[in-house]
Amino acid sequence: MDFSFILTQTPVLWIIVSALFSGAALNRVTRRIKRNTDAEKAKNTKRVLVCIWLSCSILFGLLALIVPGPKKILDLRLLSLFIGCTLFFFLFFRFKKAFMLPSVFLISAFIVVTLLFLQAVTAFTGETKIAQIDVLSIRNEKMTLDLTLSGNPQSQIIEMEGNYFAPNVHVIIFNDLLVFFGAKTWYRFVGLSSYDLAKGQTIAVQKNIVEFPFANGISKAIFEFVENNEKYIPIIKTAQTEVIQKKASELKSYSIQIENDGGVEVAEIK
Repeated sequence: MDFSFILTQTPVLWIIVSALFSGAALNRVTRRIKRNTDAEKAKNTKRVLVCIWLSCSILFGLLALIVPGPKKILDLRLLSLFIGCTLFFFLFFRFKKAFMLPSVFLISAFIVVTLLFLQAVTAFTGETKIAQIDVLSIRNEKMTLDLTLSGNPQSQIIEMEGNYFAPNVHVIIFNDLLVFFGAKTWYRFVGLSSYDLAKGQTIAVQKNIVEFPFANGISKAIFEFVENNEKYIPIIKTAQTEVIQKKASELKSYSIQIENDGGVEVAEIK
């Protein structure tokens, strides 16, 4: 479980904590002042505590917006989560004795479900960087690329014709159950291809192929064995070759990544 993902990539935890303080504030607002106490002092204490709990709720609510950066600020699912958790924590604080035992089961179930959900999100959205390509120049329909493989600080200058490059990667993708429990796609980065797509054309024409003398990743024997016998291996979803074309832009850098649940991604480094 990657707990940094829970804190930085999803607003769920921040919303739950915000709802906790919101429920505590609502409980304090609705609680009556006891007759045998100093009424004025009790009112002041009540106001102070309500302000503190509300301030904490607002603080964590802002963190839910700022830290993970949700795609939509007005997300009804997040709003429903906040309202539901606020009501739950209000009942928990307001009726402790009657609500204690059910709360233990509800909180335990909620924690388990949340952790499973976050584990699934982490597993199926994770990725591994295998290389970086820096486009040094594009002149006379030729590209000069600087390729750096992950784990190897020494880069390699490659000249290719065309205006598109494509990593050629053999991938072994595991079934969803193994991915859920942390298995990552196996890969073998074997080379680069280049393509030319002229203006007005829809199909790119292959120009060059550069095969690496020492491929990065698993061995050729392992990939060929799995590729030839994948139907007999229940934990394997598929073994295939990915060729992803990407238009090159001069002086731009690109990251080549393998997604945990399969597939190759070529993304520009901002």
